[in-house]
Amino acid sequence: MKTTFSLTDLCGLMPRDRWAIDMLAEHQALTTEQFTALGYDSASVAAGRRLRTLARLGWLVRVDSAWLPGSFGVQLRRPVSGEPDLTTNQFFVDLAAHARTQAGTDLRAWRSVPAPYCEYLHNGKRIGFWYQRDPGGPPLRWLRRYRSLAVDTGVSLLLVTTDDPDRLGRQSGGLTIAASRPGELVWRVRGERLALHELPAAEQLDPSVRPIYDPQRPYDEAVADGVYSYVRA
Repeated sequence: MKTTFSLTDLCGLMPRDRWAIDMLAEHQALTTEQFTALGYDSASVAAGRRLRTLARLGWLVRVDSAWLPGSFGVQLRRPVSGEPDLTTNQFFVDLAAHARTQAGTDLRAWRSVPAPYCEYLHNGKRIGFWYQRDPGGPPLRWLRRYRSLAVDTGVSLLLVTTDDPDRLGRQSGGLTIAASRPGELVWRVRGERLALHELPAAEQLDPSVRPIYDPQRPYDEAVADGVYSYVRA
């Protein structure tokens, strides 16, 4: 069995295959359904067929219901450190899938380390935020991490999904905390109920892996400028 991929192996990858390997390197694990929602293919059956082919070739490996980087994938793009979190990934997958249906809207950046981070564009407005599922326990213990990140990066907006949004209301300490129950479409911020695109704007932190596969996608700020849209006529 081969232990190192060849130039022929590399040339056999399609652009969306390279994208899939990059996504797994950044986010550790994704399911076939998540790849499909992100735009890997229009049907999960076709996407699953291609993902299985990549696994057979050594680029990916399947563990339970999720795809992880295979031996060749690790060689091509070293994965970031961290534990796979399919539930957290699903939050960003849903957001990316939603962006594809809205003119002037895009999930421009999605990072998993040092903490789940996103830059969401809506009609020229950039909303940069950290994301956390409420792990329970005293909030002060885990909010300390995001206060440090806010100081280091300037991004102070933290989205938290929790069964009890009210318990986070007095815990800001330099953060803007937007809390929502799982599945809700509104975020509670200091007594207000806001949609995601109504949350505070932020400056761009860093260019990122593009989570949506689209062969026509411009790799610039055309979406933010309102020039390009995923919504088809």
